[in-house]
Amino acid sequence: NAGFFAIQLALFSILLMFKRSSKMVAPRFKRDPTERAPWFMLGWALQAWKGHEEIYSRDLDAAMVLRFCILGFKFSALGTLLACGLLPLYATESREGTQGLNLLSLPNMHIKDHLWAVVAAAYILVGFFFHFSAHEWRKFGLYRKMHLRRLARGDFGAGPAQASRSILVESIPLEARAPDGSGVRAFFERCFKVTGLHSCILHPNTSEL
Repeated sequence: NAGFFAIQLALFSILLMFKRSSKMVAPRFKRDPTERAPWFMLGWALQAWKGHEEIYSRDLDAAMVLRFCILGFKFSALGTLLACGLLPLYATESREGTQGLNLLSLPNMHIKDHLWAVVAAAYILVGFFFHFSAHEWRKFGLYRKMHLRRLARGDFGAGPAQASRSILVESIPLEARAPDGSGVRAFFERCFKVTGLHSCILHPNTSEL
């Protein structure tokens, strides 16, 4: 996994070094000419990471996709680390006559005294997965609150701010279906004891058209 990741990272870095291919794989990424970090392999990643907070604050869906990728990276890195400890165990305790990749297989272990290490590694991997998932869930709640707060303040425009305060009401009684929406407005004013409703738009039933 680590070798495959390194190959992918190198290929992606090479594509970013050319203007035409960089526009295809990362159309929104702009290279900072003042950046002193090496561009190949990690330079672009460090530069992109500097702007990740802006993505988290502006686009909640993109933020969650990135956080899911980060979760997968953590889980894969931990699995690779555990495998580095288990593969030598498989190779040194395989049955006689075992060759090739079968040396790195658990069923070919001849000595069963060390199976506890494999079971422990599995529990560690699953336990850390639950830990990572709980951490990302708490992060999601934090980013969601931050996003809704900025949405209500109007940081993304008047339209999204108004939409966040709007609700859809269905199955309106016949006596409240006034064309100007006064019936629905009066109902909510009676329920919540307020008179600050911005607007009320009645959508006619067009199912028979």
